[in-house]
Amino acid sequence: VVFKHGESPSRRSLARDIPIRCQCGGQERTLAVLHIEASLDQIYDDLFRRVLVILSSQGLKTFLVSFFILLVVHRLITRHLVDMAQSIASGGDIRLNRKQGGKPDELDGLVQAFNAQSGELKETASHLKSLIDNLPGRVIRFLYLPNGLKKALYVSAGKGAQTIHFSLTDMSPKEFADLFKEDYDLLYVEVPKRLKETGYSEHRFRRRNLDGTVTWLHAREVVIEHLEDGGMIVEALAWDVTQEMTAKQELEKSEWRFKELVHALPVGVFAIDNDSKVIVYNEAAVAIWGRRPMPDSPHWQNRTWRYPDGKHLEQDENAAPDWVLAPDGKPFPLEKRPMSQAREKNRALQNF
Repeated sequence: VVFKHGESPSRRSLARDIPIRCQCGGQERTLAVLHIEASLDQIYDDLFRRVLVILSSQGLKTFLVSFFILLVVHRLITRHLVDMAQSIASGGDIRLNRKQGGKPDELDGLVQAFNAQSGELKETASHLKSLIDNLPGRVIRFLYLPNGLKKALYVSAGKGAQTIHFSLTDMSPKEFADLFKEDYDLLYVEVPKRLKETGYSEHRFRRRNLDGTVTWLHAREVVIEHLEDGGMIVEALAWDVTQEMTAKQELEKSEWRFKELVHALPVGVFAIDNDSKVIVYNEAAVAIWGRRPMPDSPHWQNRTWRYPDGKHLEQDENAAPDWVLAPDGKPFPLEKRPMSQAREKNRALQNF
């Protein structure tokens, strides 16, 4: 080393070797090598300061632009969406919080369409509620649980509430002490089975009232959703049919009393329908006919029977005995007999 100036940098340096040559006697000779080293610290410091300035300025500019865009979007769109969400949650019509009279835009069209649809839904819901409240029965939404129990999720009010009592509680056979024992299997075994297989069930059952009377209910149940756990959500309509069932029972009793009266009469009495099938008769009539109608059939046990004069007549198996004689002793024509005339003219009972 012939000459040295300064200190060699320890890091971030740039080095270059430059040979010093000269021509001597026609030959090129290297006299020395100039070794130069330069530190890059100042350059890196300047670059770092510039990067900080650029990042700061660009970040601030980006933030200001984004904030301005968000402010514009909030002013024109977002605040109205918040108002719309609050109006929907409260169930009221949507009103945009801005000056009126401007040119309608997409939000105005959306609000008008939603308010119109909401109004139609409210009107439909009002009509449906009025219809349900005026039903003679009650609409009940049941949750059928996989373990066989069920719970009433919704019970309508209205006219049916006076005679059909349900509460929003778990309904199990123990809690339904007002049911008849024979109706348990129907409501808790047969009905759930029908609903799972067909999705529909229609049935009748009885309930005991606090005053000791009995109420007959007619119910129609439809499955509206099958749950993953095996349960079901069912809509049911139940109404009181006590008067109908009472009238039916009274009619059956009246028919039974009428048949008992007919059987007790000492004279032959029978009645036939439009197909000449004997529907009511007594033992005195059997004694006169000499044979008995077969149960649930228009046929007779013996197709041939004897007239009083000893003659035999092949009788139509679907017809009642026509033991009617004219004054001369001959069989009276079938079409002229009083019973045939009554059936043909749909005439009421007379001359009896």
